[in-house]
Amino acid sequence: MKADFVEEMIYHTSSHKESNISVVIFSKNYAESEWCLDELLHIQQCSRCTRKQTVLPVFYGYLGKVLIRHQQRFGSDKIETWKQALTQVAILIYFLCAAELTKAMLNDISEKLKLTSTSCNDLTSLVGLESRVQEVLSLVSDNNIGTGTIHIAGIWGMSGIGKTTITEIVFNAISKTECDGGAKRKLLLQITAACSYFQQFEGSCFLPNVSEDSAKFGLLHFRNKVFSQVLEKPELDIGTLNVLPPNIKRMLQRKRVLLVLDDVSGIQQLKCILGKRENYNFGPESRIILTSKDRHVLQYQCHKIYEVQKLNYDDSLQLFKLHAFEKDHIICGWMNLTKKVLQYADAIPHLKFLGRDLYKKDEAIWESTLRRLESFPNKDIQNVLKLSYDGLEWHEQQIFLAIAFVFKGWFLHEFEWILDACELFPKEGIRNLQDKCLITISWDKKMGMHDLIQQMAKDIVMKENINVPRRRSRLWHYKDILSVLTNPKFNNILALLVLTGLKFCQDISQISHLQISPQVFEELYNLRLLHFYWGYGMSIVNLSQGLEYLPSSLRLLHWDLYPSPTLPLNFNPDNLVRCVAAALNSFGMETMWCRLVNLKTCDLSGSDHLIKIMDLCEVPNLEELNLSLCYSLAEIPYSIQFCSKLTMINLSFCKSFQSSLHLSSEVYLGGCPKITDFQKLPSTVKELNLGGSGIKNVPASIGHLSQLESLSLPKTRTSLPNEIGGLNCLRFINLLHGRKITVGI
Repeated sequence: MKADFVEEMIYHTSSHKESNISVVIFSKNYAESEWCLDELLHIQQCSRCTRKQTVLPVFYGYLGKVLIRHQQRFGSDKIETWKQALTQVAILIYFLCAAELTKAMLNDISEKLKLTSTSCNDLTSLVGLESRVQEVLSLVSDNNIGTGTIHIAGIWGMSGIGKTTITEIVFNAISKTECDGGAKRKLLLQITAACSYFQQFEGSCFLPNVSEDSAKFGLLHFRNKVFSQVLEKPELDIGTLNVLPPNIKRMLQRKRVLLVLDDVSGIQQLKCILGKRENYNFGPESRIILTSKDRHVLQYQCHKIYEVQKLNYDDSLQLFKLHAFEKDHIICGWMNLTKKVLQYADAIPHLKFLGRDLYKKDEAIWESTLRRLESFPNKDIQNVLKLSYDGLEWHEQQIFLAIAFVFKGWFLHEFEWILDACELFPKEGIRNLQDKCLITISWDKKMGMHDLIQQMAKDIVMKENINVPRRRSRLWHYKDILSVLTNPKFNNILALLVLTGLKFCQDISQISHLQISPQVFEELYNLRLLHFYWGYGMSIVNLSQGLEYLPSSLRLLHWDLYPSPTLPLNFNPDNLVRCVAAALNSFGMETMWCRLVNLKTCDLSGSDHLIKIMDLCEVPNLEELNLSLCYSLAEIPYSIQFCSKLTMINLSFCKSFQSSLHLSSEVYLGGCPKITDFQKLPSTVKELNLGGSGIKNVPASIGHLSQLESLSLPKTRTSLPNEIGGLNCLRFINLLHGRKITVGI
């Protein structure tokens, strides 16, 4: 019997250590048992030492008389430890027990268990998040502690990058610090250190899906939900949104709270919860964590913002293996397919969706799934990513789709020129897209976009009309473009295309040969961007009968290897901002050159038959002119000096060119052997390329190029004047092909 008692005692002792909540019911006979009192003492010690366990006492009887009898039996020292345990436990929570409170007690236990449902033991399956959790912990636990200030931290990143998971770990970790030895040691030490601070909070609330809930139920319901959790008043109902009752505000401002609002999408959501900056709704030293896809929203209130980066390759591989194979290694022979999946997902945590879809599927299914994803992306991933798009204004959606279909990888300033001409307010729109993580701007001002977001854009346009591609606003698949440009019934159906605004015809390089009629664009009077990109090789478009019409609405005309020496005679290019069309001759440009009042960049590189450029007086806004590989070009008109905005001219490998230049900040003369000298250039020149030219002596006038940053020298023996030493802005000199360089002293 005694052995059974000892075994039961050992069992209960180990159970206490592993429990999140201990419920102690103090009946009138509870204190009669020495074992019960020792067990209570052990519970109290576990709670005090581990700081992870909640003790919930229920008093159901009077204990004083029994303790007096025990003192006579066990002595005052033993009784004192039991009294202390009873006192400490009683301080934690007090229930005046009655039958009608049983349900309330069970509900209270359930709520407390929810807060500890995610333990640190779960960290072993959260790949690549350790450093991110550490960053967020440092944001909310190390700043201005003890100074009486409220600190608000923001977590910013694209949909599916892991913002919610990070905040869940941080929030849940504060109530459970003991973790098994397999978890990440460095992270656990930081969580443990932070918990001594976190446990002093008097109220806490983690509210997910803020954007969705507030849109569905309204801001008033959203605010009531937050405040009722913080104040622990389930029935709280504040009837007005504009005014917070003074008594409620006082109660909130007396509480030091930990508050997490996940997926915030609007400033109004923050205002109704946090209040004004000079008079927050919460008490001193409260800590608030906000997550959002929109950096602008976070900047309104946050003191610091942490940007969640994509997973690296190793973490992406590890995450995918856990969900696709449920093990730490890949099935032999499946590595190539795995790499294709990783390339598709491009290092976002949504790899777990793909892993689950492919789990226990054979190799043929994997290959079929990857082919399907090219046209029909994963629904779970797309639904998450599309939330940011749905929150855009109409003009921002047009800018986003333009980048996705044509301008990904372009320089920012080139894109802004075209958007300005389309009256789409580029600077504001591009900034908002960047803040919402839909696009990126690189260090060299090139626009980027995650491949899955780009695929989402194509999915949006495809759903405009799934069965009839010609009725979509944008076309990109070569088969759809082929159908539209060659179908005999083209004109009858095209009216519907015009109504929806066909703006993009891009990348039909997979067509082996395409014969189009001279009137092919006659009905496309709303066409703004025409982009035929071939890369290297021969054009597959045949204009044997010429082209009779191009719409005057064009802002961008990009036609690589343009298959005709002339543009349509009746083409009105008043709105044209960018023109890229090789193979033109001088006559082909003559009729249009005098009307390019809005043209900013012109690329005629590779136009073998172009002998001269016509008068540039009517092109006042020209900023970039690329005439490289125009072998027959001999001169540029003197009127180029009136192009006051011209910043770049490229004459590389214009073998016949020999005239002098007057304006530009970037001059490329490489491969122009007939140029043997140049006179004074404007001081605004920033880049000078003389590689392949016939220049042997760089003139002393180069010393006037006070803004010159880059200089490329020719292959031949070249001498540099000592004035070169006075170019304080010069950062780069290309001597790669220089046979011998002489520098004056």
